[in-house]
Amino acid sequence: MKRSVDWRHYVEEIIYGGNDGVVTTFAIISSFVGAGQTTVSSITPTLVLVLGIASLFADGSSMGLGNFLSLRASSDLDKKSSEQSIKHTFVHGMFTFVSFVFFGFIPLLPYIFFIDSIYVFAYSVFFSLLAFSILGLIRNQITGRNLLKSIMENLIIGCVASLIGFVFGYLLKNLV
Repeated sequence: MKRSVDWRHYVEEIIYGGNDGVVTTFAIISSFVGAGQTTVSSITPTLVLVLGIASLFADGSSMGLGNFLSLRASSDLDKKSSEQSIKHTFVHGMFTFVSFVFFGFIPLLPYIFFIDSIYVFAYSVFFSLLAFSILGLIRNQITGRNLLKSIMENLIIGCVASLIGFVFGYLLKNLV
C-alpha cells in the first residue's frame, strides 16, 4: 500500500525555497531594469533567461544541499545518524531545491512567452506577484492559517526583497 505524502512535513522547504527562488530570480531581472538596462541593445531576453536559469540551478542546489547539511548536522548532534535519517534529510533538501527552481522559474516565463513585448518586465512583475500569492495559498492550505494573511505576508516580504534588487541596480549604475 502506497503512503501519501504528508505535505506538513515539507511546508518550510516549500515556502522558504519557493519564496527565495522567486525573489532571487526577480532580483536579477529587476536589478537590470533598475540599472536602466531595458533597451534591446543592452539586455536581451536571452541574457535574462541565461542568467536567470543559471542562478536558479546554482542557488537552488546551494539551498537544497545547505538544507540537507544543516539537517544532517542536527541529526548528528542527536546521535540519530542512521540510513533513515539520511534519507529524511535528503528528501527535505530535494523539496527545497525543487520548490526554489519551480517557483523561481515563474518570473522568467514572460521572457519566454512575451519576448518581443515592451511590457515584458511588467509581465514579470505580475508573474512574480502571482508566484508569491500561490505560495501564500499553499501555506494556507497546509497550515490552515488565514488565507488573506498568508497571501499578504508572502506578497509584502517578496515585494520588499525584490525592491531591494531594483534599488541596488539603480544605485550601482551611478557608481560604475
